[in-house]
Amino acid sequence: MTQNPPQGQAPKKSWLSVNALRRLFLWSLLLKGLDGVMELVGGIVLACVSRAAMINIVYAMTRGELSEDPHDFVATHLTTMASNLSGDSKNFAAYYLIGHGVLKLFLVICLLRNYRWAYPVGIFIMLGFIGYEGFRLSARPSILLGLLTAFDVAVVLIIYLEYRQVKSGQERPNLWGKMAPT
Repeated sequence: MTQNPPQGQAPKKSWLSVNALRRLFLWSLLLKGLDGVMELVGGIVLACVSRAAMINIVYAMTRGELSEDPHDFVATHLTTMASNLSGDSKNFAAYYLIGHGVLKLFLVICLLRNYRWAYPVGIFIMLGFIGYEGFRLSARPSILLGLLTAFDVAVVLIIYLEYRQVKSGQERPNLWGKMAPT
């Protein structure tokens, strides 16, 4: 239900059309869902693979690159990280990734189904992730984590804008084209 502007006034211009916002919302959720699946799979693999096997896998993956360039940034950091990973750190990382992945997938599914309660819950949880990522960035700066945090901030903004559309009473089809329960 869109409201017409009062007589004599031009319609309010939006910097982002409703359809473009919807597409952006769906794409950002699909990317977050893919990220959640990768975290879940990575966490399960990390939980199931021994520390020694993980070190061997990393060395096997980086051996060729390090033979060409012994100072390769990514390869040297991966081998150092694998060598320095303690059993407790490995377990924490595995459970963190599994929990993070499951939570992301749950939120993505609920948002794709247009459950109205999932919008503020998703924003709240994403802000928690952003807070933790900010803490990690302040303790140990990382370009990759900075980019992921910026993406999370953008996703929160997109969820908020989509939620405003939902709250305005406009019927929004879910990913499957059905109107969502509230």
